[in-house]
Amino acid sequence: MRSRFFHVPIFHTEASTYEKKAGWLELFYDLIYVAAFIQLGNFFSKNISLAYFIKTFAVFIPLWITWTGFTYYSNRYNVDDIFHRILVFLKMFCVGAMGMSIYSLFHGKPLAFGLSYAFSQFLIFLLYLRSWKQQTVGADYAKYWGYAFLINGALWIAALFWGSYFYIGWIFGVAIVMLAPLSPYARSLADKYPFDHEHLSERYGLLTIIVLGESFVKVLSELSIGYVGFAQVFQACFALLLTCSIWWIYFDDVAGTELSKTRYAMTTWLFSHLPLQAAIIFLGVGIKKAALFKGGDLTFEYALLLSISIGFTLISTALIDAVTLRRNSELSNRFRVNIRLISGIIVFLIGFVSQSMSGTLFMCLCLLICLFQIVFDILSAPTSTNEKELMQEAVHLTAPDHKDATVRNALTLEPVLKGVPNDYKKDIYFFFMQATWPQLLMAIIFIYIVSNLFFATLYLLVPNAISGSAFHSFLDTFFFSVQTMSTIGYGVLSPQGLFSNMIVTIEAAFGLIGIAVVTGVIFAKLAKPSSKVLFSRNMLDTTLDGKRTLTFRIGNARGNDIIAADIRLSALLDYTTQEGEHTRKLTTLTTTRAGTPLFKLSWTVNHIIDEDSPLFHIDMTGGDLLAIIVIVTGHDGTYSNTIYSRHHYIPEDIMQNRYFKDIIHKLPNGRLMINYDDFHSLKP
Repeated sequence: MRSRFFHVPIFHTEASTYEKKAGWLELFYDLIYVAAFIQLGNFFSKNISLAYFIKTFAVFIPLWITWTGFTYYSNRYNVDDIFHRILVFLKMFCVGAMGMSIYSLFHGKPLAFGLSYAFSQFLIFLLYLRSWKQQTVGADYAKYWGYAFLINGALWIAALFWGSYFYIGWIFGVAIVMLAPLSPYARSLADKYPFDHEHLSERYGLLTIIVLGESFVKVLSELSIGYVGFAQVFQACFALLLTCSIWWIYFDDVAGTELSKTRYAMTTWLFSHLPLQAAIIFLGVGIKKAALFKGGDLTFEYALLLSISIGFTLISTALIDAVTLRRNSELSNRFRVNIRLISGIIVFLIGFVSQSMSGTLFMCLCLLICLFQIVFDILSAPTSTNEKELMQEAVHLTAPDHKDATVRNALTLEPVLKGVPNDYKKDIYFFFMQATWPQLLMAIIFIYIVSNLFFATLYLLVPNAISGSAFHSFLDTFFFSVQTMSTIGYGVLSPQGLFSNMIVTIEAAFGLIGIAVVTGVIFAKLAKPSSKVLFSRNMLDTTLDGKRTLTFRIGNARGNDIIAADIRLSALLDYTTQEGEHTRKLTTLTTTRAGTPLFKLSWTVNHIIDEDSPLFHIDMTGGDLLAIIVIVTGHDGTYSNTIYSRHHYIPEDIMQNRYFKDIIHKLPNGRLMINYDDFHSLKP
């Protein structure tokens, strides 16, 4: 039992035996940042300009540092006595004071904000100081970071005496804390005491939830002020879909991902959250403005703010993706990072040419790019990303005493690949070859539209780049891009000037290469051989010619020529070695006829269960037999290529003392008819 008044902090690392979760005090502590971020966003929304954009981001940095400093301390130490709670409450008041003094800071009165921040740093120093004095484990870590926060706070206090140059001392103070993780000594401490990344991921996810929620707070607050019609409510909901899209992108792709083992992975992951979460705050302001605009009068400042916010969000996500490993992703991480970067750049460009389109079209384009990120994530990782659930299911499946039908049915599914090295994952060509036709066509159409969208925005960057188009018309430049990429050229629209001709040259080359690649993929997919071999629903354990026989039948549903067809049967058995190791054993089953010169009709496959059969001592309904795997190969006369088909039978599919109903009949003109209506039918 530990005293509630005062006890020794417990040093925590990734190797600790217990799982660390965000505590109630941490969650309560986060609430003060809701108020601070709302204050910061409200002030910027009234002064939207480049200067205030920079100032707002500069003020966000110390707020973010105060949150990060306490979060990393909580990640390292488990402590919840009265003294600790008092320090945390004091720190919350400091953060609240920072939020209240933002207005004074922006009007040239830095005293309140500077003192509040400095005292928040001193409180983090006190947290590390008590841990250093009381806990010998990790004392070097506590000493290093305690001094870093102490110097940071001291510089902020000293800078208040520098008059109008106070910000120089503040920059140095912030730089000390932000550069501290990069020092060789800090890296050696991180290697010596690995962080609990799962806890950190949870905490930064919670902060992201807070800044995302600001969008809803701002929009709903504005809507509740006065009467709004259905059109404005619909428009606001449409704008808030951007927030939902960002939530999906972060929590389906970033939150909870495994950190790679590269040298600066942890530092990159940490500092990429700074522009990400700042961009989401700016996004909340932009969504508020975009949600309430009337007709097509979305101003350039609001559109640019929205596009820059979304662009920074996607680019920051790409930086995090570059140092994390997406669980169960079937595509290479590199491709995922490039998609994020390209999408972020396109959104940037759309913002700069937003005045050439209506506000509704601008919002639709931004939302389209965000929704594409979601669709891409779903297609590249179609299975669950919950690693704990996956591991629990995996343990469940490999348990030697578990024999129910659910486990054995799982053998018929495609495997979930976990931990595949990035260089061995699917490339985009392989991914498209395995994709369905609707998926491939949707991908081609989207790439085609986004590519033309990208080049159209480039043409709009220079006035009068396209001769024959309306002034600054997005639709004219978009359709000109379509004509250029497809090498049509009707003669009405044409480039003028060096810049537009250079873009035309690049786009024409891109179009020629793109058409060649798409044509190759489609031809390869069309020419890919496929089989239509129909397997009977059941396998029969019956008697033929006085011998116990395992039998099933297959049919060539296409009815074309499959020449030199071969069949292989293998039994997957639950097996325990002499050393007691539980494993699965795959053994070959011989058939009475292993091949046929021409497989055009149906084929009944038989395996005699005698003393030489691996199934002779196996109970078909018991747990020893997991599945019977069937592989059929042959040369397809239509494709002039080898085709194959496979099927699994589990014990529940094996029927006792039954026979297949005859399906081959002779017509009056002498031709044979195969009645596939009775293909699966059985008789006693």
